[in-house]
Amino acid sequence: MFEAQIAVNDSAPWHPDWPREDIRTSPNVFWGLGWGLELTPRGRCCWQWGDNPGFKAFALGSLGTGDGVVALTNSANGDKLWSDLAQELLPGQHPALQWLEKIHAQI
Repeated sequence: MFEAQIAVNDSAPWHPDWPREDIRTSPNVFWGLGWGLELTPRGRCCWQWGDNPGFKAFALGSLGTGDGVVALTNSANGDKLWSDLAQELLPGQHPALQWLEKIHAQI
């Protein structure tokens, strides 16, 4: 579940025929089995998000320390809280958050 199965598409615009070998992938963000995974200078983290009309959800956990955060919002703008909340509770770089920001900027 927490082993990288496939690297995420890190090229824009997103390609409908993914996966393709000629498309750039992220060196630090992957899909496991059901969870997203990120490689950070502090170790591996697992993450997942939910995006439904009027609701946003996000979970991020350190696989090394067991620390984590879950945010459930009843707002279409709930994703604007994720980066600040993650930085407060799990300091450091989070490539998955940067990747999610790219996705939300394109939809």
